[in-house]
Amino acid sequence: MSNSTDMSLASLWKTPLLAFEVLVCVCGFFGTGVSLWCVKTCNKMQAGTKIQLCLLFGVNLFACSLALPGTLAVEVLFLQGRRAERTTEVAFVALYTISGCVEQLALTVVAVYRLIAVCFPSRYNLWSRPTVVLAVETTLVLPAVVLLVSAFSVLDSHVINLSSTVEGKVSYSIFYLLPIAITLTSYCTMIILMASRRCASGSGEAWPGRWDQVSLSLSVLILMNLLLDVPHVTMHLLHVDWKEPRFLTVHAIYRLHFALQPIVFVGLNARYRQKALKAVLALVPGRRVPPPPAEVTSVLAQTSTT
Repeated sequence: MSNSTDMSLASLWKTPLLAFEVLVCVCGFFGTGVSLWCVKTCNKMQAGTKIQLCLLFGVNLFACSLALPGTLAVEVLFLQGRRAERTTEVAFVALYTISGCVEQLALTVVAVYRLIAVCFPSRYNLWSRPTVVLAVETTLVLPAVVLLVSAFSVLDSHVINLSSTVEGKVSYSIFYLLPIAITLTSYCTMIILMASRRCASGSGEAWPGRWDQVSLSLSVLILMNLLLDVPHVTMHLLHVDWKEPRFLTVHAIYRLHFALQPIVFVGLNARYRQKALKAVLALVPGRRVPPPPAEVTSVLAQTSTT
């Protein structure tokens, strides 16, 4: 099959996927905005945890508002044989790639702090101070951004896939695959440790230690991202051409996490669900949000500070 035929097939395949990905961008933008608002206005969350979540949702908001829409436009033009200006092309793909790597680093920070809360609860408050969290995230994010920008600056004009270069493969391994491995290891260790504590105590307590609604929602969110990353990372490791329909489909499924993250984070927290419902109903004239049911009120009262 000729290259022009491959491009035509990929362009046709991309058309329905594009509508899906645009919908993901819209839902992710508004959902992530709500998540950021919930985090910012929550008075029961530690400042260090707020910083971690603001980085995570902040970079996702940037991706849904600029990086991902621009990358979608670049991909469509490329598949249709109508290349954008090289500067524009590289800029949007760089923004999208960098935001994806920063997101993985943010998830890794959250996962490691969850592990610290379980393994070293007495030191958690010390290590989660705002100055410490800011120092950790700056140390991780700043070098990643600088090195990725450098890698994109030498990207060949005939490609838009960073992983096709040696510098890109090294950057992808360090700033994307390694954080995923650390995140997976942290959660496996945490689950094993919690299960062993439960067996040793012989009690029926399912989640010892700091396991409130925020912790639960973050755990589900991170595990969901890991599952969606499996086919995505597999395509990259197998060096599948990004213009193949199967790669385009896997990328569309992977990008679904932008819309699912705020749903999981807000949906699994009774306090945030109530705040989001109040905000939505406040926009409807004549509508008032009903008071929370008794069981939700009880849960909110018992939720510990995270």
